[in-house]
Amino acid sequence: MALGDVGGAVTTLIITCVAGCDGIKKGHPLALVGDYTVAKRGPVEIFGQALADAEFGCPLPVKVRGVCIFQYDVQYLRPTAGCGLGVEISRTHSEFVCTTPNADNRILKVDPENNEVHVLL
Repeated sequence: MALGDVGGAVTTLIITCVAGCDGIKKGHPLALVGDYTVAKRGPVEIFGQALADAEFGCPLPVKVRGVCIFQYDVQYLRPTAGCGLGVEISRTHSEFVCTTPNADNRILKVDPENNEVHVLL
């Protein structure tokens, strides 16, 4: 297997949720804000990643387990892989993530050229 390849019986888990806000775009980090309801809201731990665009009240597929690639907020905090840190939704820009020591997820790789971070949820 190549670096970053995943395999096994189950490598991701996707559930259908409801958009609890407008302006959700594919790839955004999402917080759980109600019964199967997600929104862009920070700073909170990431529940999952939007797999489609959605507006308030619309159904939305959300990846809640697996490797996700998020944009990180370079103005707030720059992530580092391998230091026991995870990410949460940024308090300044809800479409980005920033590091936190209190997350259940882990940073696998940082791509500074594209301001991306690979995270295992």
